[in-house]
Amino acid sequence: MLKLKKFRKPHNILRQIRKPSLLNIMALVLTEISKQAAILKKDESHQIRNVFVFSDQQLMSIFNCSKDNIYKTLKPAAEELRAISIASDDKTRKAFSQFSLIYGVEYEFERLQIHMPPEIVQPLIEFVSFSEIDFVHYIKLDSGHAKILLDELSRWKRKPNSESRYTIETFKNLIGLSDNQYTVFTDFRRRVLDPMFKQIIAKSDGQWVATDEKGKGYILEKRGKKYSHITIALKWLDPTKKPEPSPAEKKFIDAVTVMKDVGLASPEQLEQLENILKKYR
Repeated sequence: MLKLKKFRKPHNILRQIRKPSLLNIMALVLTEISKQAAILKKDESHQIRNVFVFSDQQLMSIFNCSKDNIYKTLKPAAEELRAISIASDDKTRKAFSQFSLIYGVEYEFERLQIHMPPEIVQPLIEFVSFSEIDFVHYIKLDSGHAKILLDELSRWKRKPNSESRYTIETFKNLIGLSDNQYTVFTDFRRRVLDPMFKQIIAKSDGQWVATDEKGKGYILEKRGKKYSHITIALKWLDPTKKPEPSPAEKKFIDAVTVMKDVGLASPEQLEQLENILKKYR
């Protein structure tokens, strides 16, 4: 597996990229750009690179394919990436800018080179509003919708009380669907919602957990006979912090500790208490 851990993805740009293979390549590029941002914090004289090189080993890990299939996978993806542009338009100042996201892609001698305009790399480094996303979890997701949702979740993961309730229409747009896609809600839930949330929970190594009673990771609301809103019911568990006992475990610990002090705790209760305490030492 790759030695890459996290990458920073700026908000509200690169939204037009929705295909999983393209999202994976951009995640790899953003990981390298994130490394440069970290170096610049320590060394302002660092020369910013705009050409990024990746080995076959990295690419095989990302695309989960053999060496023989790398060429077949990369060529169409490269063509699509080169067609993506970044544009801004300031009507007040009567100013605009338009740049190709990537102006060159080369694959030769078992390595991929991606050339980006410096005018794109610099703003990506300086962008202040971004999601910090776990790279390994991100590339495990097969669904482009799940990748987009993980981006949004990562934006608020350190703010557990932030707003996570959306109208169904807003949520569909958020994950890259148009209003006229999946107009039958049962199809939307079966083919998009359930698989997407299941993937994020199952492939996060326990870092994203469902907080709703059904364990789905989301809660639906109805207005009349029609579903109108969705609330995301996922919680991020910081892997750098020690986990804490659940409310039920805390209650058990307190009760058995009191019983132990007065000699009333059974051997089974003491053993269970020790097993719980071991988990959090």
